[in-house]
Amino acid sequence: MRRLDAQIRESRKKLAIAVKASGTSLTGIFGAGPVIAATVIGDAGDVARFSFTASGVAHNGGIR
Repeated sequence: MRRLDAQIRESRKKLAIAVKASGTSLTGIFGAGPVIAATVIGDAGDVARFSFTASGVAHNGGIR
């Protein structure tokens, strides 16, 4: 358990560094820490690929 706890702490530190380096503002949302932000970034990928028209909204589960 101690080894796993140490691995979790180390993973969280690495995620926090990577999220900070990304320059995202996701962590400014209440309740969204580095783990949530990294998950969203990893799932959505580079949002610059969308022109924020219907394609971007549809990709994120919005109205098509």
